[in-house]
Amino acid sequence: MDELTLKGITQYYAFVEERQKVHCLNTLFSKINQSIIFCNSVNLVEQLLAKKMTELGCSCFCINAKMLKNHRNRGFHDFQNSACRSLVCTGLFTRGIDIRAVNVVINFDFPKNS
Repeated sequence: MDELTLKGITQYYAFVEERQKVHCLNTLFSKINQSIIFCNSVNLVEQLLAKKMTELGCSCFCINAKMLKNHRNRGFHDFQNSACRSLVCTGLFTRGIDIRAVNVVINFDFPKNS
């Protein structure tokens, strides 16, 4: 059997009903420093997660392809400097991210493309 995980990385998964996903995320936030949350659509990033997370008092910033590049860069820079605890984004940011303070990466839903 091939190993799918890098050394030092532990993967977990949870099957959660759609209506319980945000609640599940909220319970995780007390246990993590910084997280990156990937969603499979811009709409989910903007409307559901960033808005609901903010309502729950979670410090987050969202990044998506509809944003101007300088706004995305500023948000990412703020996240790198710990100005917020969570970065909610689409697959736009799937390559080249290396932020040492991030201890959790969450795939909120399955990618539309593999």
